[in-house]
Amino acid sequence: MSTLEVNSIQPLSSGSTITLGASGKTLSIPSGCTITNSGTATGFGGGKIGQVVNATYATSTSNGSTSHADSGLTASITPSASDSKIFILSMLSCGVSRNNAESYLNLDLVRDSTIIYTQGSQNFGGYIGGSNAYQHYAIQTVSYLDSPSTTSSTAYKITFANSGGGTAYTQYQNTTSTMILMEVLA
Repeated sequence: MSTLEVNSIQPLSSGSTITLGASGKTLSIPSGCTITNSGTATGFGGGKIGQVVNATYATSTSNGSTSHADSGLTASITPSASDSKIFILSMLSCGVSRNNAESYLNLDLVRDSTIIYTQGSQNFGGYIGGSNAYQHYAIQTVSYLDSPSTTSSTAYKITFANSGGGTAYTQYQNTTSTMILMEVLA
C-alpha cells in the first residue's frame, strides 16, 4: 500500500473533473476522518429527499354518513424513480357533534382510488349519554410511508366518515388543513 501526501488536488488546466478510483472499486474513509463539503454533493443515493409538495385546504366540510366523503385535502406528486417512497404527513382540524350517545370520526388516506391507510372506526370522538349535546374538536394527524412503485403522477387525499352518528367535520370553522408529500429516494 502506498501513501500519497498532498495539500491540494486540482484538475488539469484542460479539464474540470477529478476522478478518484475506478468503477467497481471502493473509496474508503477511515474512522475519525471528516469530509467537509462547501459545494454541491450529487449522485449520493439512499434516503435523500428528492422533492416536497405542500397543499392546503381551508373550506369547512361536514359528513353525517358512515360512508366516506372527500375532506377536500389533496395533493399530487410525480416520483422521479419507481423505487422511491412517498412520505405523507397531514394535519386536519376535525370535529364531531351529536345530541346523544357516541360520535366518532375516522380518516382514510387514499392513493388515487385505493385506501392505503385507515385510522379505524373509533379513532377520534367521544360518548355522552342521554340527550345532552356533545361537541369535540381537535387537530388530527395522519403520517404514512408509501411505496407507489410508479413514476406517474400520484394523488393522495384524505376522506372521512362519522362512524358513531351525528356529524363529523374537517377544516372545522374554515381552519386550514395541510398535507405534505416528500419523495424519499432509494
